[in-house]
Amino acid sequence: DAGTGTVRVVRSYYDDAEYYGQNSVSFTIKPRDLDNCEVSVPASVTSAGKAVTPKVTVRDPGLRATLKEGTDYTLSYRDNTEPGTATVTVTGKGNYTGEATATFRIVGRDIWVRRSGQVALDTMRAIGGEFGKTGVAIVTTNANFKDALAAACLAGQNNALVLTTAKGSLSAQTRDALKAAGVKTVYLVGSTSDVSANVERQLKSQAGVRTVTRISGSGASAKAVAVAKRCGKRSDTVIIATQASFKDALSISPYAYATKSPILYAEGNKSLSAATLAYIKGAGYKKAIIVGGPVALPASIDAQLKKNGVTTVTRLAGTDSYGTSEVIARWATGQYKDGQKVGSYKGSALTYVGAQPGVRMGADRLAVATSQSWKDALCGSALCGKNRSVLLLADSKTAGSNWTRATGFCREQRASMTRAYVLGGPSAVSQKVWDALVAATR
Repeated sequence: DAGTGTVRVVRSYYDDAEYYGQNSVSFTIKPRDLDNCEVSVPASVTSAGKAVTPKVTVRDPGLRATLKEGTDYTLSYRDNTEPGTATVTVTGKGNYTGEATATFRIVGRDIWVRRSGQVALDTMRAIGGEFGKTGVAIVTTNANFKDALAAACLAGQNNALVLTTAKGSLSAQTRDALKAAGVKTVYLVGSTSDVSANVERQLKSQAGVRTVTRISGSGASAKAVAVAKRCGKRSDTVIIATQASFKDALSISPYAYATKSPILYAEGNKSLSAATLAYIKGAGYKKAIIVGGPVALPASIDAQLKKNGVTTVTRLAGTDSYGTSEVIARWATGQYKDGQKVGSYKGSALTYVGAQPGVRMGADRLAVATSQSWKDALCGSALCGKNRSVLLLADSKTAGSNWTRATGFCREQRASMTRAYVLGGPSAVSQKVWDALVAATR
């Protein structure tokens, strides 16, 4: 080993010896220089949004030996988190001295998948292929969003995919998705004015389908209650959304799927109907989540809920639908504490007050959809629920920060993301948004 060595010479005594006695000499063993060693590192590695430390091999060709980290050298890294050129420095230790460096390339991960088609039903079929063999499907009209989103709890209870169809005849794409998923049981949500009796007959004659059950009611809120009753009380939480817009209900629907929590609708006068309140009270719900700000769902709804047995009301709202989508995603992934500021509305601070999520959602396999239409995202929201991941709204067609909310969330969560979906083609979620999402997760 490197250091100081000693050699001792001893001469034994003999009568005829000219010399006798002993002597010793010290000498220095110098450590070998790492300049003479070979440092090997992979040419490129993939970044996951955190520091990467690829395997390093150091060989001494003169000794035909492979050096050992910790014994012969130590390692340090520079610029080894973000995509680009990183450097590893090998510093000699023990029998080795000096330094040697090597560089490697960090490349971004290709985690994004676009699921799209020529028309919305084609996109639905493409997304449905991600479910695998489910055996159960929810089928609703493709003319509105309300029935499909209200069915999230029932879909979650049955690990089902959610499909839409044309009113008068079962759409070919819906047939394909049912067959691919090996569906045997169908819940048809909506009255015959939503999805015709002919569609019901076609579903019953669909190869492999054994049972078709229609769930109906007079109006969106009544159908939502009917779905909730069919699902049964599988959660201690009920979700309240406006039926005037799909955006907030869409953003919360993966959580509704994962927790089997019913989504119920406020009426056009921004209050809950007597039938909806009677169901909430009768089922014994103690927790409620209101999605959306006070313009869509005024504080009077909080009071209605508390008068009917609900003890904890959690309102999830942002400055707009994109902000609400972000707030829902952050809440569902457990990022909020009571009293934390989450935004502002008309100059007043919005703070989070309420319960923590009953099921912690994740960012892995999340989806991004446009806020301009619900059609691409209804099946995708169920996929997010199945994967216990969140759904974010993003759009570059209008001014503002409506896509930086989604990219900011993804940038923060990228270390946990192995796959993510964009729902719809470039006309729905533009190439600009796609590029920003890819950049955010590299």
